[in-house]
Amino acid sequence: MVLKLSEVGKDLHLSNRQLLRWVKQGKIYAIKLPSGRYRVPERELYRIKMGMEPLPTAMTEISIEETSGSKSSKQKKRKI
Repeated sequence: MVLKLSEVGKDLHLSNRQLLRWVKQGKIYAIKLPSGRYRVPERELYRIKMGMEPLPTAMTEISIEETSGSKSSKQKKRKI
C-alpha cells in the first residue's frame, strides 16, 4: 500500500514541505507519479517509525543540458 505525503505527515507530525525536502534529500523513499505527486510505501513509514537507516533508492536527480546551436543553453532536471 502507498500513502500520500499528507497521510505520512499527519502520522509523523510533519508538514508536507518538510517531507518533500526529505524525499529530495533521499531520507525518505517515495515514488513520483506521472502527475508529479509523490507516494510513500507503507513499509517506508514503518522504517521511519522504527528509526532504521534509509535504504538505497533508485531515485536520483540528474541534469541534462540541451543546446539549440546558439550560445544559450537550457538545463532540465528529471528524476529517474
